[in-house]
Amino acid sequence: MHYSTTMRILFPTTTPPNQPIQRRHRPRKSSVAKGYKQYRSCARWDFGFQCGFCLLHESDFSRTGQSEGTALTTIEHVIPVSTDSTKANLYSNCVYCCRLCNTSRRIKATIDALGRELLDPTARTWAVHFTVAGSELVPVDRHARYTAEAYQLNDRRKRGLRERRDEVIKDRLFVIRDGASKIPKALALAGRLTKAGYVDEARELIEQAAFVRARIGPAIRDLQTYQCVPGDAPRNCRCMNKRNHTLAAHVQAASMDIGSLIAAAATM
Repeated sequence: MHYSTTMRILFPTTTPPNQPIQRRHRPRKSSVAKGYKQYRSCARWDFGFQCGFCLLHESDFSRTGQSEGTALTTIEHVIPVSTDSTKANLYSNCVYCCRLCNTSRRIKATIDALGRELLDPTARTWAVHFTVAGSELVPVDRHARYTAEAYQLNDRRKRGLRERRDEVIKDRLFVIRDGASKIPKALALAGRLTKAGYVDEARELIEQAAFVRARIGPAIRDLQTYQCVPGDAPRNCRCMNKRNHTLAAHVQAASMDIGSLIAAAATM
């Protein structure tokens, strides 16, 4: 089977961006009710196909590469529509968000009674306000704590999805790297044993190599499900400008290209 020499997948561990998420898209302002939904394609590209708050990627929720139409992600408003409806269709007030974060916040205020502020990932640097411990995003200041509480950044489901990604990617990479190392050595040794007359021993090594090789294909397919740009990435957006249909910088920095590894392993 042929595999591309370029395959960019997410890091196993969630990595808070070391800069605010950049809004590269400039969609025309919509004047219709709930017009912010028309910004969805722009937001998917700008936020790197991941929730701006909990940092879970579309592939964490749906590993088919097809998340559109599943209601797994939505548009969250920094300033709620219930607070100021005039800002509903401002793209600068919209954050690409998973459904879990969106339903967790509900009507929590942008600033609470204690003066704690809900952090905007396009204005604040997540790596300054959060660290990572295992499968949790750990807030390091009171604004981050309020944000973590409001969006329930570490609820059981989100921790589980982070743990699954970490486990799957690390395990499948091990399978591929281990196979790439063992298969050539096993086959070379089998060849020498055959020449020396140890046919049964050589056959056993060949069978072991075949077993390892059989695991590589499924491992590659599992890793493909964690590609940074999903299969249904939009080709068109409200900006009508495809120059920014490239991977967002903060996701680029939290991902790795394994294309060469995959292509080499697939030939074994």
